Amino acid sequence: MEIVKYIILYAFSAMVNALINRTVLDWLDISIIAFLAATGTSTIINYLGQKFFVFSKRGDSC
Repeated sequence: MEIVKYIILYAFSAMVNALINRTVLDWLDISIIAFLAATGTSTIINYLGQKFFVFSKRGDSC
C-alpha cells in the first residue's frame, strides 16, 4: 500500500512543481527564481507527504 501512496504523492508533487514553475516564470520571467520556488515547494510537499501520508502509522492494519 505504501508504494501506491508514494506514487500518488510524487505525481501530485510533480504537478504542483510544474504549475508553480510555470506561474512564477510567467510572472517574473526569471528562471532561477521559478526553479527555486518550485523545487522548494515540492520538497516541502514530499517531506510532509511522506511523513503524514505515505509512512503514517495511523489506521494502517499492516
